[in-house]
Amino acid sequence: MPRRSSSVARVFRFVTITSGALFVLSQCADRETPKQIVTETRERKASLATFITKEKLTELTSTLASDEFDGRDEGTEGSRKAREYLIAQLQACGVKGANEGSFEQPITVGKGVNILGRIEGSDPLLADRIVLVSAHYDHLGHCDGAICNGANDNAAGVASVVSVACEI
Repeated sequence: MPRRSSSVARVFRFVTITSGALFVLSQCADRETPKQIVTETRERKASLATFITKEKLTELTSTLASDEFDGRDEGTEGSRKAREYLIAQLQACGVKGANEGSFEQPITVGKGVNILGRIEGSDPLLADRIVLVSAHYDHLGHCDGAICNGANDNAAGVASVVSVACEI
């Protein structure tokens, strides 16, 4: 369990730093002074603490890596359940499906399904810009008869992508 906790802490630090950097970069094009950028970035970073918390990242990671999803191997019932869970999380944050309104995009090889979210620009100057959201959520399924939950592999990464998408 300590490995999962330290992994979540690393993801939390990464998400916080990355979110701040992405926000600064996105603001550079439509702000006039560096002082405005710094002030708004500090305000935005403070607001990130409302959704991107250690507890929320742990909850998302633990749920996705739980036995309920049976290792999330592509094309399985566990993968379908994980996909539905992630789509519900994105919908709750106002993220829209990016594939003609759907979140699902079947892969061309294998039995898996990608999840694609779309966040549209809300600033009038950026309304024609979008952010596409996707993460590798499936995993190995079973390894030597045991469930391979994939908490440190990709569940933590997916949790951070969902958390950042909910803040954008």
